[in-house]
Amino acid sequence: MISRDQICKTGKLLKRYGKACPMPDKIQRILIANRGEIACRIIRTCQQLGIETVAVCSTVDRYARHTRLADAFECVGGPSPAASYLNAEAILQAACKHKADAIHPGYGFLAENADFAQACIDAGLIFIGAPVAAMRLMASKSAAKQTMEAAGVACVPGYHGDNQEAAFLRQQAEKIGWPVLIKASAGGGGKGMKIVPDAAHFDEALNAAKSEARKAFGDDRVILEKFITHPRHIEVQVFSDRQGNHLHLFERDCSAQRRYQKIIEEAPAAGLAADTRQAMLEAAVRAAGAVGYEGAGTVEFILDRDQRFYFLEMNTRLQVEHRVTELITGTDLVAWQIRVAEGQPLPVTQDDVHARGHAIEARIYAEDAENDFLPSVGLLDRLQFPTEVPGRVLVDTGVRQSDRISIHYDPMIAKLVVWGEDRDQAIDVMNEALCQTLVSGVKTNLASLTTLINHPRFRDNCLYTNAIDQGLLDEHPDNLESLARFLAAIIHWQLHHDTERTGQGEQPEQSTPVPWQPFGPDWQRLSLRQGDERIDVEWQIADETLTLRPVTPGTGNALSDAAALCETEIFPPVRFPWPLPWSAQVHETPEAYHVILGHQRRVLEKIRHDSGPAAGGNEGQVVAPMPGQILNILVAPGEPVKKDQTVAVMEAMKMELSLKAPRDACVETVHHSVGDLLQAGDVVLSFAAGDTEKGGEASSTDGVSA
Repeated sequence: MISRDQICKTGKLLKRYGKACPMPDKIQRILIANRGEIACRIIRTCQQLGIETVAVCSTVDRYARHTRLADAFECVGGPSPAASYLNAEAILQAACKHKADAIHPGYGFLAENADFAQACIDAGLIFIGAPVAAMRLMASKSAAKQTMEAAGVACVPGYHGDNQEAAFLRQQAEKIGWPVLIKASAGGGGKGMKIVPDAAHFDEALNAAKSEARKAFGDDRVILEKFITHPRHIEVQVFSDRQGNHLHLFERDCSAQRRYQKIIEEAPAAGLAADTRQAMLEAAVRAAGAVGYEGAGTVEFILDRDQRFYFLEMNTRLQVEHRVTELITGTDLVAWQIRVAEGQPLPVTQDDVHARGHAIEARIYAEDAENDFLPSVGLLDRLQFPTEVPGRVLVDTGVRQSDRISIHYDPMIAKLVVWGEDRDQAIDVMNEALCQTLVSGVKTNLASLTTLINHPRFRDNCLYTNAIDQGLLDEHPDNLESLARFLAAIIHWQLHHDTERTGQGEQPEQSTPVPWQPFGPDWQRLSLRQGDERIDVEWQIADETLTLRPVTPGTGNALSDAAALCETEIFPPVRFPWPLPWSAQVHETPEAYHVILGHQRRVLEKIRHDSGPAAGGNEGQVVAPMPGQILNILVAPGEPVKKDQTVAVMEAMKMELSLKAPRDACVETVHHSVGDLLQAGDVVLSFAAGDTEKGGEASSTDGVSA
């Protein structure tokens, strides 16, 4: 990414040579400095307003959905964000080339880059976003909190000053009281954030937080806050115009988070006392006025168990979750952004803003729930979303079937946004929308979303921000009967499917790979895989009963083994009436069955009968879990390491991943260097045979969190 001086210089040159006229009063053409679903969402509003759009793209996004929807597009650089979507100089030149009047940055990338906003202004372009001064002020957590305190907005007790000496910060933490939260002053998204339970862990956590902050933001300053146990994350959508009018559009609850990243958002927040809600909304409007705000912004608060709320930060841009606010208020916030950027006043006053019903948004990500939710890459060979219903069901996506999820960008596939008359109805509508969604080719979080939206703690509004990280969605080992219901659904669906085709004169098609084969005179064998676990069962239909019995692989005669197992109490056969008395949704793809049964969803992958057991982890190597780039190698050949010690760090899809030693061992070979690009499964380093000698000490390292 180019420097601040280069950005400003570029803007001034474009103003001199490329934009001879002053800023327009009416925007006719907008360049969208973003990609994916937010670019497509902005284009949708511009089309309704009769405004032309120009998309920018990287070389790998040349045929992406947002470039096809826009009136024109410009390739601004290579695949990496730094070469393209963060390439301010190329984006400004594209705006000049296509004679754009304004630039909309969306969210992420350059959306909160004050230098880029100033360069747009210097180039005679309208920047559809917050004022430069407000962005600079809110970019510093310490300055933001000092401003809020001066405006009478309550902040979490803590230290937000300039003294960064470790001893001084430790003293401040003692005054605040344990547990304490260390946060990067310049950051966000959980980077440089550490929870410290007591004084004994403070120095280690401080060093780690500063290290992460320095790497992520080039600034290792931190602030300290009292850590609120069981908190809720509530944010207020505010809007301001150039005439000094400020209003709110009610609040959103974003407490469903994993690793400080939001998963499900809803509006309004359920269970808020009327006086708490009113005080929070008023505080948010006061915050917007205190920074001289213009445009769309979000004031974020943390709410404790006693419904005391504290200012967290102000996001000076459009939020990912703005759609739920639009559904309950009947507004188009992008249209409002454009109106305000043109210098027009807000279209309504506070008295005209009303909330109706309840809206929920679920973020669908390409990620592997069975591998610590690491991002998943690959080709979207099948993509199915629910039918959009204006005002009730929305699908925001930046991808199409046959598009590829790459290693370079955020792994979000789509946002499902639904509305209901009340919260219970909205949950039911969301559950149905999730059931109608199918993604094949990459791993997704659809099963986790389905589980979460139907979880009793979510339905009862008893969720707090760290509940998922503390194991709310952890699945216990399957008992046979629970798993058997999904297997029975697959058998029922496949037999019905084949019978239906035979009745139409077609030859039944065997799935590829074959889902089952005859095994004995009356039995069939079904082999599937769930994550890394292979599932082998035998099934039979007789006397209006479906019987399933498990097979222990690798012991010789599976049929006799199964018969022996049938005699034990641990693995008895499971029987269901046939035809099944319950229904399930089954979607088949060439690789797997996607089964939705009640409030549960599973993906069961097909395997051939001649395939061996699931490959176990190789404790002699450390391999890349997904495509990415090596950031750091922390060990050398001949060096002893301890189990779970971080030996290397790689970056993939905006995440830093710690690669850890699977056992106590001695490093034999390091196969890659810093900067190398890896594919999933590439060996990073290998160990010598056997464990380290007793008494061998592993070198100390500063681990980097994934």
